[in-house]
Amino acid sequence: MSPLLLERLFISLVFGLSGLAKLAGMEFEVAAFERWGFPLGAMYAIGVFELLGALGIWIDRMSAFVGLCLCALASGAILTQVVHGDWIMACVTAVILLVVCHYTWRQRDELFPSDRNGDEPPPPQ
Repeated sequence: MSPLLLERLFISLVFGLSGLAKLAGMEFEVAAFERWGFPLGAMYAIGVFELLGALGIWIDRMSAFVGLCLCALASGAILTQVVHGDWIMACVTAVILLVVCHYTWRQRDELFPSDRNGDEPPPPQ
């Protein structure tokens, strides 16, 4: 199994389960959003974005963009956790962010196609 596939599986599982937990209104998610002072609507919206990311990471030509979006979500989560002193979860989320960043970096040609075949047009004169 390729490392890229393992990263996709990991990202999909983590964000899929996290999104489902939010959309199901699980007690620990509700308690966290209330503790942070966020409206429950934000919990559901983030859950939708996480679930869309878990699915979108499998769509070729979009996975790098989806990875960038998931990096933004994870960064916001880390900021919230640090502000509220939830250091252990901030560290866990930072590891998840590193995996997503690594995956997105490896898929960067989807965002910024490069000349891989020597087909680059000549520079303007």
